Amino acid sequence: HYLIAGKNTALSRRAASICYYIKGFCSAANREAEESYKHFSRAKQILDENSVLLSDLGKRYVRTIANLMQVQIKIKRYDETITLINDLENLKGKNGFKSIDMQVLIFCTRSLGRLLLNMRQGKFEENIPIIEFIGEQFTLYGSKINKEPEIIFNYVIAYNHFGLGEYNKSLHWINKILNDNENTLRQDVYAYARIFNLVIHYELNNIDLLHYIIKSTQRYLGKQQQQYKVEKLLVEFFKKAIKPNLSEQTASLFANLHDELRQLFSDESQRVILEYFDFSSWIKSKVEGKSFQEMVIQKGAPISKK
Repeated sequence: HYLIAGKNTALSRRAASICYYIKGFCSAANREAEESYKHFSRAKQILDENSVLLSDLGKRYVRTIANLMQVQIKIKRYDETITLINDLENLKGKNGFKSIDMQVLIFCTRSLGRLLLNMRQGKFEENIPIIEFIGEQFTLYGSKINKEPEIIFNYVIAYNHFGLGEYNKSLHWINKILNDNENTLRQDVYAYARIFNLVIHYELNNIDLLHYIIKSTQRYLGKQQQQYKVEKLLVEFFKKAIKPNLSEQTASLFANLHDELRQLFSDESQRVILEYFDFSSWIKSKVEGKSFQEMVIQKGAPISKK
């Protein structure tokens, strides 16, 4: 739209903050991380410089920070993410941030940011006390927390346990999503939870159960309007991987999957799944005979400032 694409079209600082927020959101959806970072940073700056706007647009301010943290983690600006997490804590008690709804939003945003930051760097152990704290806060706030953050936390907690090699605990949390009747609320999380579920059962060596789960997952994916080649490839991989007497060929199966995924991931639109599970690190761990956590640590190492 010309009011967003053009320059100097905003008639007020409020309008400008909205404009940059939309630009940041669209850039994130298009997987343009640096552009998204620039726009969300500008939206935050405008609100930081206008105390009246800040107190009036509290929810948008926190959501701006939430989006900014996610893109910072993606481009490895970890120090900046830590600063934002602390900024969220400092909002408590300020005008525009005193209500229960705002306290819940700040808690969810801050906790999720801390979890994702640690997970990106493979620091899964550091998330255990945070997960315990989240459980306490869910008990405290009860119905004040809506369904969407609950679904997201369930997924992230499942992922964190997987990173620690605690596959049964991971399965427990992923089942909370798969068994939820409200699976239309976050269809993206629900869909990728089904793929993640295959990985967990594979690690648990639940071969008999996998035969059934693969078929049901294949049926589910076949009903989706938007289908990705990556998901189809992964389902076909698991169908091969659970065949009997393939133990000696497992390494070559993973090596072939690594090559095929690398080709698919050259198409940016096919890389969406990596936002939900780091298949690249998981497959590489199998090829190199190392742990998933080791591969995540290696991949998530901060960029040198030299």
